[in-house]
This record gives sequence, C-alpha cells and structure tokens, in this order.
Amino acid sequence: VLTTVMLLQEELTPEEPLYQELDIIPRETLRCRQIVSSLLDFAHQRPLKKEALAINPIVAESIALARKQADFKGIPITPVLTDGLPSALADRNQLQQAFINLLINAIEATAPGGAIEVATRCDPRRIEIRIVISDSGCGMPKEVQEKIFEPFFTTKESGTGLGLAITHGIIEQHGGRIDVDSTPGQGTTFMIILPAIVHTP
Repeated sequence: VLTTVMLLQEELTPEEPLYQELDIIPRETLRCRQIVSSLLDFAHQRPLKKEALAINPIVAESIALARKQADFKGIPITPVLTDGLPSALADRNQLQQAFINLLINAIEATAPGGAIEVATRCDPRRIEIRIVISDSGCGMPKEVQEKIFEPFFTTKESGTGLGLAITHGIIEQHGGRIDVDSTPGQGTTFMIILPAIVHTP
C-alpha cells in the first residue's frame, strides 16, 4: 500500500488535492501497523529471560533512546540515579520497553519547555528498587488515573490504549508494581517498584 501511494504521488504535485488526500493513507497505514503491533505485544507477552541486572544502566539507555523525541519538543530529561543500588532479577529487554513506554508517555503529555525527571533509589532495607518518572505535563484527574492501566483505555486521539497496559503487565511479571500520582495542570509521577535481589548472610 505504501509503495503504491508513493508511486502515485510521484505523478502529482504537493499542491494538488489528490496528493494531499493520498498523504493520509501512509499515516493511517502506519497507525494501523502500530495498533496491530501493540495488540500482538499485549496478546503474546513473551516469557521473561531473567538474570541479575543493575537497573541504572537500563534506565540510562532508555533515556538515551527517548531523548531525541524529547529534544524535538525542547523537553530536558534529567536523570537522578542513585549509586550502589542492589541488583534485580529481570529481563533487560522487557524492562527497557516498560521504561521507554513511560518516557514516551511523559514526553507526549508535556508541553514544549516542560521537564521530565527520572530517579532511581531503594528503600532503607534495600529490598525494593524504585524507578520514578515525573513530568510537568498536563496531569490527569482521578477518574482517568483509575483506568489508565486498562487495555484499550486512552485519552489520545491516535492512541491504542495498550502502552500502559503492556507496561503494567511487564512490571507485574517481574513481581513488582507500578503506581501513579497526578494532578491536573501540574504533572504526573509514575513509580515502578521492583523486588531487589537480597543476599542473605
């Protein structure tokens, strides 16, 4: 479909109405592809390949992957990563997908010139690792917060409603949980809590 549209557009000028109508097809085709991909990810969540992992490098790499989209909107992402965190038993790729989903969500919710902070820390007993992603975006009312992890729920015109559901599923598969705190007009904070590897004497 995309190739056919491109060939047709080569015969037209951008000013022609038909060219502009054809321009809708690639956009909608890519949107459908995204929906199908999200459905497959949600329906066939792969078994985790867990290993002992340091969380900070995964968070840092996720920030690097999302930074270009943030830079495009003029939104700085500030990492505040605590040194000496305990490791977690985790699937690197799945965990990174969850972090990137939350970062992209934060970028989309934040207006140009806003800010995002990503922090890592652990509890005093060192049995939990916490990854906190905060933005200065539009925020959400309580009734939206209660539904955001439900499959197919979305407040976006072009959203699939599966990104946060997939993220929630990944964190649950790791034996963790994800909490949200948001205030309309002030921003949103997601906190991922993962069990740390505890070394008994």
